[in-house]
Amino acid sequence: MKLNSNDLICGIKAKLIRDFFTKNEQLQDPGGPYATNFTVLGLNTKKETQLFIEKLEKEGYYAKNMTHNKIIYWIRENKALAITNVKFIKRISRTQANKILSDFLERIKQLKKDDYYISQVTEARVFGSYLDDKVEDLGDIDVQVDLELKPGYTHEQANEIGWKRGGHKNLNYLMHICYANETEPKRFLKNRNRYLSFNGDPKETHKHRVIYESR
Repeated sequence: MKLNSNDLICGIKAKLIRDFFTKNEQLQDPGGPYATNFTVLGLNTKKETQLFIEKLEKEGYYAKNMTHNKIIYWIRENKALAITNVKFIKRISRTQANKILSDFLERIKQLKKDDYYISQVTEARVFGSYLDDKVEDLGDIDVQVDLELKPGYTHEQANEIGWKRGGHKNLNYLMHICYANETEPKRFLKNRNRYLSFNGDPKETHKHRVIYESR
């Protein structure tokens, strides 16, 4: 999605809207006891808030719902969810994007050879705006990777290694056991590149192009 931080969405700067959408999966009735806080957007009156919610609903960012006891609320739609993923960073050319993907593919090969890492990539895919060859500048590069344990490792061993390597970190149970076989390899592949966006949706969710398959 091509969006600048100062672009306006329903009259509010895009960066503020992105952060607001990220925080608020639901909006509560401004006239109710659990009203959502809109002051971060510079909306301080009930009337301003109501007009803004009407704009959000009309533009398809939120949909109006009602609980069984007739309390009105609004639920975030996919259009708003897409805004939450926007990064306000300098856009890059397709040539630069191709270089990033080339380096990414090289790191996939390095990951497989490096004995420290217990997982390897079976398939990597790119999707999103990169697939449109007519798009000359990009905000980020959306990728998906499928990982598997390298030969010789069991899932029990992977969990144990994950606990050891992530033991000093403030992680929940699932994050601990996935640390060695998921978090570490993906962190290596990303290499702190802010233009690479990893996506965990199922393969069939997005139109995509396979850019790597293990042999």
